Amino acid sequence: MTPETLFIINPAAGGGAGKRFPQRLAGNDAYRVRFTSRPGHATELAAAAAREGYTRVVAVGGDGTLNEVGSALVGTNVVMGIIPLGSGNGLARHLGISTRPGKALRQLRDGEETSIDAIDINGKYSFNVSGFGLDAEVALAFSRMSSRGFLSYARAAACLWFRYPGRRYVFRDGDTCREEQCLIASVANSSRYGYNLTIAPAASTCDGLLDLCIIKRPPLHLLPLYLFRAMTRRLADSPYYRETRHEEIIIEGDFPAGHLDGDPCTFTSPVRAHVIPGALRVIVPSRTGGR
Repeated sequence: MTPETLFIINPAAGGGAGKRFPQRLAGNDAYRVRFTSRPGHATELAAAAAREGYTRVVAVGGDGTLNEVGSALVGTNVVMGIIPLGSGNGLARHLGISTRPGKALRQLRDGEETSIDAIDINGKYSFNVSGFGLDAEVALAFSRMSSRGFLSYARAAACLWFRYPGRRYVFRDGDTCREEQCLIASVANSSRYGYNLTIAPAASTCDGLLDLCIIKRPPLHLLPLYLFRAMTRRLADSPYYRETRHEEIIIEGDFPAGHLDGDPCTFTSPVRAHVIPGALRVIVPSRTGGR
């Protein structure tokens, strides 16, 4: 008989914590474990699990692992669980899932099922935050660094802050069109980047809408205040920030770098992003209800 649950684990996540994670699981026949070995492998494993009759697939890793697993499960009846072991864990934080593995396992055991939206961006799925601009350049630089963690991410961001010029994009929603110079243009399904930085304070994973977040470069002396507002969900108070909500948005421009839920990727203009409501079933702590 096929076990009910498959844990798909990125062994490198959490500085090697992923490799040790199976030690936390009780030895019984109700689950199986598979380790990923390369980019895209989690998608292959999750798709195979759906075909083999698993009812739950648990992604153990960062937002990239969650994205790969979730992309394979969109539109299926398989429920995704989340054990966040990555550097940022933006989606897990938004859903109220603990970054402490022991507590996250208890939440997985006692949680409830809900459905969250997915954003289709030129045929690729996003469940958290994706976009273009400075954050994409930082994601690319961060992916090439030998050390992970917040300090490495902050170092990459600080170095690029003074070199990145910003870019001009055209945004279209139906008959509405506007052109703007942006430091960051993000398409958000949930409210947070990793490290608890809020990019889309009004975002919900279950409202059938995506949030377009545009950040313009603030004066250098206002940067500490800007970061404080990002940490305290008050970005909407800044004149250099705007958040609008859409079922679909088309973005035209030059995309030398992009990121999909924090992992570097490439996009070709025009970028079409649209919401698929309730596309993915997930397990969340009972108190959140998916938010």
